[in-house]
Amino acid sequence: MKRTNSAVLAGLLITSFLTGCAVSRKLSYNTIKTDIAANPGLTYSIASYDQ
Repeated sequence: MKRTNSAVLAGLLITSFLTGCAVSRKLSYNTIKTDIAANPGLTYSIASYDQ
């Protein structure tokens, strides 16, 4: 029983390390396409929140 619990715990830790890390990941915001229709009578404000 203890071996099974430690194997599950090890699997969860490895999975969290492989999927939860965003260090050194580069994103380019100037190439993102939006579906905003152009209308010269309106003023648009677009923001991004990057941590």
